[in-house]
Amino acid sequence: MTVSTQEMSNYNYMNCIRRSVWNEKASNPKLIEMELKSHKATINENASTIFSKLVENEANTKISMKCFKSQPEITYQMRSLIFDFIMCCHIRLKLSTPTLFLSFNIIDRYCSKIIVKSSTYQLLGLCSLWLASKYTDKKQKIPSLPTLQSLCCDQYTKEQFKEMELHICQSLNWTMCHGPSLDSFLDILIRSRTFQNENTDCVAMKLGALILSQLVCFNLSITFNHSPSSIALACLFITKFSLLSSRFNTFMNFETMVSNEKLDPQLVTLMKTILESINESEIPSSFRLRYYSNDVQHPVMKCLFSYKASWTEHLSRNAVYSTLLSPLVPDFNQEASPSSKTQQMDSTKWMQIPPTPSTTPSTPTFSKATKPAASLSHNGTGLSFRRHSKRDSSLMDIDFFEEETIQYAKKGRVGEC
Repeated sequence: MTVSTQEMSNYNYMNCIRRSVWNEKASNPKLIEMELKSHKATINENASTIFSKLVENEANTKISMKCFKSQPEITYQMRSLIFDFIMCCHIRLKLSTPTLFLSFNIIDRYCSKIIVKSSTYQLLGLCSLWLASKYTDKKQKIPSLPTLQSLCCDQYTKEQFKEMELHICQSLNWTMCHGPSLDSFLDILIRSRTFQNENTDCVAMKLGALILSQLVCFNLSITFNHSPSSIALACLFITKFSLLSSRFNTFMNFETMVSNEKLDPQLVTLMKTILESINESEIPSSFRLRYYSNDVQHPVMKCLFSYKASWTEHLSRNAVYSTLLSPLVPDFNQEASPSSKTQQMDSTKWMQIPPTPSTTPSTPTFSKATKPAASLSHNGTGLSFRRHSKRDSSLMDIDFFEEETIQYAKKGRVGEC
């Protein structure tokens, strides 16, 4: 059965009509508002079940730092460049936020199992973005193969994209989209009572936590050594304290407020690590493309970096205060150290040789008539020590000390463990 060109044109025309009607209905503000209310009600009702499932998937889709470091051609700098490139493509294609985090997760999980060549690392990144968009984005927003080829300047063919997509699915046992992303934990955790109060803006807090989470994804050690749930929780607390500090115009240290929040010490350590890792002068170029407008930062991003600056200043001030105050605080538990005179008397008492003004207690003197003994016993015991006869300091050569080293070396004292 053959289809004529007129029928094909009719099919295309009807398809365009259906799409226009669908887009018009989907853009209805009342419909969008009803969908959001239904979504929030469903999430609040099943939040505990969803969170437990996410944690279970998190344990089953761990990434290995050891396997990534064993990559012969992939380095930390290459990973940062590919992530920056993927984020720029994500912005250009106007994809959803979960697509970006899921693509990062697919790249790291694939590199934890398969050795990747540097020539195919970009292909892996684009295919991961392609797979993630198929899972989270609308059908009309999924990039086509010609679009993906244009993003990499036609460096790879359509067949290479298809082969890499199939290889990713087979290598990850068709669970490439089961790894929970950071934004999925943020959606659940931000609805808790800890972050839902009168002093916090949930929209600004969600955006700030997303910015921090995206910055953390570029850090290799934090991403591989900590779970996505703990990273999301730490980013939410940092954003919360930064917004409160900006609102009340005072620095609110999260370390001093641990007792009120009853935070885990490991979580506090992770928050410190995240704050130390972010640096305004070293942010990737994709962040300037998304969160800057005419070289002006987004207010939430500016709030985060100002909180980082206040926290760094607070640490340096405490370090200076501790340095200045440490000599002024007496240690009553420590016994008073004996004076130099007492130490001198103790040493001379042990050696049983009276000190002279011209010599120290450790170098006894002898008269010219007497010769020094080779060894001296103390109180009849077998304890002995070696003594040299007094020499004129002007006549001492380097061989005098070398002699001593050679003698000790022969006795096995030098280099002994």
